[in-house]
Amino acid sequence: RASLVVSGTLSVQGSVNLGALGCTSGTYFDMITRTCIGGVSNFTGGTYGGPGGSSNIGVYGAQSQPQEPGSAGGWGNWSTPGGTGGGAIRIQAGTLNVDGSILADGNASNSNSAGGGAGGAIRIDASTLSGAGVIRAQGGAASGGGGSGGRVSVNYTTWTFTGTISAPGGNGSTDGALGTAFLGPSPDGSTF
Repeated sequence: RASLVVSGTLSVQGSVNLGALGCTSGTYFDMITRTCIGGVSNFTGGTYGGPGGSSNIGVYGAQSQPQEPGSAGGWGNWSTPGGTGGGAIRIQAGTLNVDGSILADGNASNSNSAGGGAGGAIRIDASTLSGAGVIRAQGGAASGGGGSGGRVSVNYTTWTFTGTISAPGGNGSTDGALGTAFLGPSPDGSTF
C-alpha cells in the first residue's frame, strides 16, 4: 500500500500505477489478519469491490474509505497462475490535478482457465479535484473467471474534474462484477 500527502497542489501528468501490486495467485485479502491468504478456488476471478467471476470469496472493504488490495484470481490448469490483484493507494492533497492516470488494475490471465485479478483501491482526499485524466481500478480479464472491479473513493469539496473514474470488472468465462466508485464528502469528514 502506498500513501502520498501533499499540502499544496499535486499534479499527475504521467501515470501513478499500482497495477498488479495486490494479492498473488490463489490468495485473497483477509480482513481479520490484514494479509493475503490462500483459499481462492481454482478458475475463479478475484474479488474486491464486487464478486469475481464464479468466486467463492465475499466482497470486502468500505466504499468511502477503501484501503485494501485486490484479491488474486484462482489457479488454472497446468499450474497456470491467476492474475495478481491491484494494489492500494491513498492520496491526500489540497488540490489534485489529474491529467495523466492513477491506476490500480488487476492483472489479466488469459490462458488455461486461470482467473483474473481484482482491481485494487484508490482513495483520494482533496479539497479540489481537477484535470481530465483517468482514475481506474479495473478487474483483469481471464480465460477463467474475470476479476471484479476494485474500489475508488474521491472525497472532495470542489469538483472541476472532467476525466473518467471507473472500476469495471474483467471479462471472462464468467465476467467479474463492477466495483464501486464513491464521490462526495467522506463520512468521517476527511478532506485535506
